[in-house]
Amino acid sequence: MLFLEPGLRQGRRTASAGMSRNEKYKILTAELDRILHPEKENNDEVYIPLNYKLHSPYPNPFNSSVKITYDVPKTSYIQIKIYDLLGRHVKSLVSSTIDAGNHSVIFNNKGLSSGIYYVQMHSDNFTQLRKIVLLK
Repeated sequence: MLFLEPGLRQGRRTASAGMSRNEKYKILTAELDRILHPEKENNDEVYIPLNYKLHSPYPNPFNSSVKITYDVPKTSYIQIKIYDLLGRHVKSLVSSTIDAGNHSVIFNNKGLSSGIYYVQMHSDNFTQLRKIVLLK
């Protein structure tokens, strides 16, 4: 797994002396795959965030659904829940072990009235809240 700071991209590694045959083979195979399938070029980069983060939901305010994006720096048990303005639990969106990386979940407003809601992400020693506004 490759750990990068936000904004940095994975550098290309070339086969060189001092590497085992297996390492050279893997690098050359990856390079050949990159040449034969250039459409995959941007999809093979790895981004592992350094910190937990709950991004601003989009769109906000929303009508039918809202996309909630979050970062996980290491494999962790993640909970993402929706609460109403009075702090009552409305819905659990995520409640499982999630691999490191950038993830997203869609929240649909089925059965909810217009108003202000809160998205809470919780894991280990991290908790973050974001406000979302539902307009019908």
